[in-house]
Order: sequence, then C-alpha cells, then structure tokens
Amino acid sequence: MKNKIMAVILAALFILNAEIVQKGTLDKPMFFNGKTQIFGEEIDGNIKAFWDSVKVRGEYNYNKGVMDGLQKEFYSSGKLSAEWSMKNGKRSGSGKEYYEDGTVSFQRELNGSGDGLGTEYYKNGMKKRERAYKNSEQVYVSDLNHDIRGNRYKRTAEELFYEAQEYGFLGMYGHAIDNFTEYLNKYPKDTRAADAKFLIAFTYHNNLKEEELARKNYEEFLKMFPESPLSVSAEFELENIGKEIESLDQFKGKN
Repeated sequence: MKNKIMAVILAALFILNAEIVQKGTLDKPMFFNGKTQIFGEEIDGNIKAFWDSVKVRGEYNYNKGVMDGLQKEFYSSGKLSAEWSMKNGKRSGSGKEYYEDGTVSFQRELNGSGDGLGTEYYKNGMKKRERAYKNSEQVYVSDLNHDIRGNRYKRTAEELFYEAQEYGFLGMYGHAIDNFTEYLNKYPKDTRAADAKFLIAFTYHNNLKEEELARKNYEEFLKMFPESPLSVSAEFELENIGKEIESLDQFKGKN
C-alpha cells in the first residue's frame, strides 16, 4: 500500500515539474508538457523553445495561456537577441533587440496604456528610424533615416557616408547615390570624398546598368581625383562599360 501511495506522489511531482516546451513555428506555436500537447490555461509558467535538443531559442513567461512578464529570445550562438515585457498578453514597458555582437538594434518604452515610441539603430549606434505604438500595437514606422515626424536625422560626414553604404547593402541604389551626392556636396574635402564619387559611378554601372550616367561619373571622378588609388579601377571600368565580363581578356576561362 505504501509503495502505491509513493508511486502516485512521484507521478504527481513529475507532472508538476515537467518542463513546458514550445514547438512549431513562431507564428503557429504548439505547447507540450512532456509528450502531451496542452492548450489554453494549461500553458502556464516558464516555457522554453529550443534551436535543437540543447540550445535555447526562447524563454517565455505565461499566465494561464497568455504571455505575462519578461520574455527572452536567443541567437543559435546562445547570445541574447531580444528581451521585452508583456502584461496580460500585450506589450508593456521596455523592450530591446540586439545584434549578435551585443549592441542594441532596437529599443522601445511603452506606458501603462501600451502607447509609446521605439527606435531602431544601426550597428554603429546611429538612429535608423522610429516606430510608434498605440494600445501595445505598432501603428506606424518612419522612413529610413527619419524620425517619426518625418525629419531627416542630422549626420556627420562619417555617418552620412555610412548611411549611403547601408542603402547600397539594402539594394536601395537610388537612395545610396542620393546620399553619396549629398555627402560630396556637404563635405567635398572629406577623406572619403573620392570613394563616394567612385561609388556613385560604380553603382550606376554595376547595379543600375545606367551606362551613360556611369560613364559621366567615372570621367568626373578621374578629373576630380586623378591621384586617387581608385583611378586605376575607374579607368578599367570606364574602358569596359557595356562589355560582358566573360569577353574581357583578363577574365577569359575564369569562373
């Protein structure tokens, strides 16, 4: 009789202490207590999601089926990717997201009604854009490199050049050219002025396939910066505008 009672107690303790795990996708999560799928108010307490059998992807806090408290997510490397607060299933208070090197990529602060503002950041700490929240829901995102009121962020020479590069990485080539042009107009004597002019020509040539604008800007580059180490590259690009790379002698037979 004592053995049966002990077995029942141990089984009950096992059920109580079993770890609740989130599976499925982020959009359609499923929850399991041991091997049993659970629903609604059964989803309660600290819940984990995993990249694999060991690496934790997320640590979530639930109160009878809704997120409540501090939530955390992690990169597969184990570094923190995001942390935010929830109250009765809604965003509340502070929230942060991180690049994998630990620098902040986004942070927001909401009041008790779930209203507030969030700011995105580039890796170097520059403001990227802003997001507005109402009743814990995101209701507006500003244009890149503008605040929520539509005002352009003020940039130093270095920051403006960085911003132009970021547009290029995003494939927003027109914006990249506009930024490099603005940089040249504002900081014509800056140390990277030659780089900016070359990149304008290079973007027209290789990304936008605007051959005449590329030719014009390569020629202007060679006149403006004849001593630049990039002059050799500019001359090469200029001579070969409109040619397929496979047709060039130095690239024949090479992958």
